[in-house]
Amino acid sequence: MLKVVVIGSSEMASSLLLGVKEAGHEVVGFLRYERISISQPFLFLKDLFAPSDFFMLAKSQNIPEIKVKSVNSEKFRKIIRKLNADIVLVGTWGEKFSQKSIITPKIATINCHPSLLPTYRGPNPYMAVLMNGEEKTGVTFHLMDEKYDSGAILLQVEVPISFSDTGYTLKLKCVKVARDSLKTLLDGIENSSLNPIPQNENISSYYKRITSKDIYINFSMGANEIYNKVRAFHPWAFCYLKIKNEFLKIGYAQIVDLNRHEFFVKNKKYNLPDRYLGEKAGKILLKGDSWLLFSTIDKEKAILLEDVKLYGFCKGILTKKFISLLK
Repeated sequence: MLKVVVIGSSEMASSLLLGVKEAGHEVVGFLRYERISISQPFLFLKDLFAPSDFFMLAKSQNIPEIKVKSVNSEKFRKIIRKLNADIVLVGTWGEKFSQKSIITPKIATINCHPSLLPTYRGPNPYMAVLMNGEEKTGVTFHLMDEKYDSGAILLQVEVPISFSDTGYTLKLKCVKVARDSLKTLLDGIENSSLNPIPQNENISSYYKRITSKDIYINFSMGANEIYNKVRAFHPWAFCYLKIKNEFLKIGYAQIVDLNRHEFFVKNKKYNLPDRYLGEKAGKILLKGDSWLLFSTIDKEKAILLEDVKLYGFCKGILTKKFISLLK
């Protein structure tokens, strides 16, 4: 039985913790990212009124919490040695590890990254793969080094992407695969049947943190590109469209095939005449109280933007009137 310390945040860290226990190994400690990203007074209040799922899960399992401000502190390394940890397992962490900390556990420090490394390195793989219209992604367990997401691969499992996936649904798929893969990973480490495979730098790709520029759409983009961007950010962020010097926040999007002569909004059917084929990109074809159907550069595809709302707390209530005046 391996002794494992789980560090991380959100659904991934929770899934890793559960996966270790289900695999028959022991979680001897946990460290949550909130410890290093939130001030102590605020964390105290958060734990009282809005504790994270990872924190609640670990405490319910009576797992000791590691209370340090950095994984690169001597205090952290001392605790790892005291716990006699074989593995430090990392899931969603924003701090770069030093070599001293990486080699502290008896066997290895292992990261779980939600992509098929060496592609889609970086902090936003769920969003990046969807924005690029990929049909598959994956989960990669790899040895950590002093670079981001570049260590030798121990285990990799593919995850299919459906056309209806959002960033969040894809995340849920990946964390489940990570959880289900831990028995193979940990048993393989214990019986020395896993051979680390160096990553191929010739096919590597890295995607930076999403910025405010990435949330805007325009009609130089095709229907698929707009759709992929809107679903990639959902539900963590909204995309925006600038129209008549106002910004419209977009809830959802769907691609409409103009050749089918019909589409649905909230289960209500609307008809599409032939004259909508080949319209100039960005023309409003149809509209409702909270949705707009636009032509795109793809002559046979329109993009339906749903649950749109004027940006700004006070302006939001004027959305219906604003849409009614659009031509």
